Amino acid sequence: MVDAGDGDFDEAVDSTGLVLVDLWAPWCGPCRTVAPAVEAAAREFAGKLKVVKVDVDQAPGISARF
Repeated sequence: MVDAGDGDFDEAVDSTGLVLVDLWAPWCGPCRTVAPAVEAAAREFAGKLKVVKVDVDQAPGISARF
């Protein structure tokens, strides 16, 4: 699992395998609800699934893009 922002998002998601992008915010209740499942998937599928977390408050460019 990696954190990414406006400056490094494209590099972070560049992968030959599956990538799950988690667009989240600290104030977002549903984001906090799904966070344990996202973290569990990252652990369970380590090496097969890359999880990229983007704090949308810190990455307005990515927020606008998606």
